[in-house]
Amino acid sequence: MRFYDTRVLLLPRDGVNVQWQVEPENDDLSLVEIELQRSESPHGPFTVIQTLDPLTSFSFTDHTAPWRSKNFELYYQLVGRLRSSGEAVSSCPAFSFQGQLTLDAVEIIRQHHILLYGVNGHEPLTGIVTTVYKRRTFGPRCRTCTDESTGQVVISQCRECGGTGFASGGYYQPIAVNMNFQPHPKLLQISNMGKSEDNETTVFTTNFPIFYPGDMVVEPSEKHWRVVQAEVTERKRVVVHQLLRLRQLDHNDVEYEVFRHLDNGEVS
Repeated sequence: MRFYDTRVLLLPRDGVNVQWQVEPENDDLSLVEIELQRSESPHGPFTVIQTLDPLTSFSFTDHTAPWRSKNFELYYQLVGRLRSSGEAVSSCPAFSFQGQLTLDAVEIIRQHHILLYGVNGHEPLTGIVTTVYKRRTFGPRCRTCTDESTGQVVISQCRECGGTGFASGGYYQPIAVNMNFQPHPKLLQISNMGKSEDNETTVFTTNFPIFYPGDMVVEPSEKHWRVVQAEVTERKRVVVHQLLRLRQLDHNDVEYEVFRHLDNGEVS
């Protein structure tokens, strides 16, 4: 297995979030677990802070990270180990924030969280709770739509995997993410989104999670949207917020068979 697109994101009220993607290559990921390690130096020593299942996890929020320290330096490392023996089968170079975590970047992220999520029990000013389903990009193939001998997808609109080609419903477990469905016009003017179609909309959200085309968003009104374009805004290479182009799904789209949305904003 190979780790790529490793990222560290700041979540002002929660800590630090670590995200990654996995390329299985020739490994059976059901036999492997991910060991997330942390250090104050890119050269170690590293301490194990969590063990995760690569088939169900794409990120981890480190609530004990000392990111508020004036001399803050924090590095993470991912190691894939066989469940049976603990033998390391893969690892990635140590990684941290992709750029310098400056005070202005921290303040921008903090203000966006306040606007979208509220603070000290107060209601958010612009954000509403949505349910997000991150699309799987690896793992066991769906047996319904994939030919076992060739590995090719033979059913393009498979209702078992939501058209993703991967088992376990094709998506990770849902997470709650606050979004602004009426972003400021100035944000849209400076973006590269272009003109939207009648069944599309543009939304603003914070830096977590990092979105990719194919991820799904469900509103409390039960409107279902597919991410078709994601634009990340950075401050000195640190992700501070995102603009997403969403396309509304039709009731006949196969993704409707995948989602289970709770009206109270909670996710299972």
